[in-house]
Amino acid sequence: MTESQVLEGTWEEVQLRAAEFKGRHVKLIVSDEPAPVSQESSVPPLDPKATAAILFLQEKMKRALTDPEEIRKAEAELDELHRNLDANRRAAGERPLFPE
Repeated sequence: MTESQVLEGTWEEVQLRAAEFKGRHVKLIVSDEPAPVSQESSVPPLDPKATAAILFLQEKMKRALTDPEEIRKAEAELDELHRNLDANRRAAGERPLFPE
């Protein structure tokens, strides 16, 4: 049984793989149908604001806390900050922002 392969692409893409077929019988079919549109080229370019937002969120995700102990420590610090802010507001006769 003979092994067959179908190779599709532009002439330049086929030439890049020519060494794979050295010494073998090759049958070439040339078609005028347009090349399929790749997914990369069908995606519109991002506007600068969207690009900046994506980069910001990626960086924020890199710096995000993942250790449970570090998360608990950060939450405790935030709770302390809320208590201190509310204490100042109560002392000034204002309504607390973070009621317990």
